[in-house]
Amino acid sequence: MKPNAIGLAGIFGITLILQALGQTPPIESQFMASQSGPVGQVGVAAHEGWNGTATNVFVEFGSGSLDGTLLGLVASAGDKAEIRGGTEYVHSHYCLFATAKGAYPPSTGTKLYFSFLYRFNSTSGLDPQGKVIAVVTRQNGSSPTNFSIQARLSGNYIQLGIAKSNGIPVWVPKNIAVGETVFVVARQQMIGATRSDDIVDLWVNPPPSTFGKSEDEIPTPDASTSEGYEDGSSSGPGRFYLDVWPGANATFDEFRFSTNWADVTPPVGTCVKAAIDFTLPTDNPTISEGALTMLSVISRGTARVHSWQESRDNGITWVNASGGIGSFASKYFTPLLSLADNGIKYRCLVNVPCNNSWATSSIITVTVTQAVKTPTGLVLDERWQDYEWGDTVPGYPVNTTNAAWLYSSGTSRYLYGNWDDENQTTRYNLVLEPPQTSSMLVLAFFTDQDAPPIHLDVGKGLVTEFVFQANGIAESNGGLRLGLFNYADGATRPTASGFSGSSGNGTMVNGFMVNIDFGKVFSINSPIGLYYRAALDSANLMGTL
Repeated sequence: MKPNAIGLAGIFGITLILQALGQTPPIESQFMASQSGPVGQVGVAAHEGWNGTATNVFVEFGSGSLDGTLLGLVASAGDKAEIRGGTEYVHSHYCLFATAKGAYPPSTGTKLYFSFLYRFNSTSGLDPQGKVIAVVTRQNGSSPTNFSIQARLSGNYIQLGIAKSNGIPVWVPKNIAVGETVFVVARQQMIGATRSDDIVDLWVNPPPSTFGKSEDEIPTPDASTSEGYEDGSSSGPGRFYLDVWPGANATFDEFRFSTNWADVTPPVGTCVKAAIDFTLPTDNPTISEGALTMLSVISRGTARVHSWQESRDNGITWVNASGGIGSFASKYFTPLLSLADNGIKYRCLVNVPCNNSWATSSIITVTVTQAVKTPTGLVLDERWQDYEWGDTVPGYPVNTTNAAWLYSSGTSRYLYGNWDDENQTTRYNLVLEPPQTSSMLVLAFFTDQDAPPIHLDVGKGLVTEFVFQANGIAESNGGLRLGLFNYADGATRPTASGFSGSSGNGTMVNGFMVNIDFGKVFSINSPIGLYYRAALDSANLMGTL
């Protein structure tokens, strides 16, 4: 156990999750997962842009892909995403296809193309009026909608349609049977700065003879409309949501995004050679003994296969990586490393079988340092007597009476003093108020920026006491989360307040978190849950489970 921070997250109403993930076109998501789980937690978040931790959209590692070759599409790779609906509509799983706000402003005249494979495993929950299955929204929010793709029942079959915000869907007159895999292409033609002139188009199983062709050879859309509105914000579109209707049972695969038709319609027989665009981390990591580290590559190639290798003789000989998670995926979590592993080297090989091309990543050398055991005694007793509670550089230096306090954007905070007549001193309390209908995250670092974390010797423990009084408690569906976290082994520690929502630079953080159903009445059957964070694969430290 090597903590250096206490985290406190309060969720009141809607929790906002804002992560700075993104790609530049073209994007190809084949769900090259490193484990089974929700689409935002299986190793495809950083590389393929996916976010979302609810189990309604999940990937089963090793389940294989949908087959689009009979539709003229290039052979699939990786796994596929399963969509399962419950009793409520879910709008929380998305691919962030824009790198930043303003990547595709409304006035540019850009054409945005999206394509994917889709299979309805049943008609459960569908009706003749239609249900939304996919939505394109603003780059930095779950709304407003630019356009949606919808599905409706037509007798014993299913039909797809497209609509702009506040527009009536235009349906493609092609009947889709349950169990049939279809290839879907959608386009948003961004024409001008007004909010009603964009055109959205939809194709279902377009002619394979047009795949990979130029813009002049694109087939006529199966459905097209300009009725309704698009988002006029300069942020522009940037999120592709996979929506889940109540009772949904479907499968999704082979998502692509680009600004041209050819990129999103690679024809069968295409064989793109192996290439590695980026290796993470870019600097050789240094970790304490007993920790792990995460390695990853962004690669290209048709039906590519990843393989991580390790060397213990300074790169002379290489063998397949042993232990850890994801040794045959684009993202690899090493096992817990000891001093005997100091200097171990890793690399990733990428192979494309159709042309037997290979690519090799940069070599990553991991330095493992001896952990310095913290002497028994008081680490921190913060009573704000020095009136240091953050907001500058934040309250450094840290000592036994002063933590470094950081706050998420919109968190109201101030010190409230009471005179202690007996001891002739003022006693201070830190008052925190979250934004309306949103969440707050408060971090208190009890070690300095460059100091080692608390490292417990065998048989020793760390006792943390947090005394608080709550006012204005929600009737139900409130939340309170407390955690002990370690940023020292591969994570990047925040240095200033103002981060978004519950983010807190969570990627590669280790630690423990308690999740409390914090309301006047319990809203779930398990009101208290304990979670272990091991090299967290998300920037969101406490906002997601």
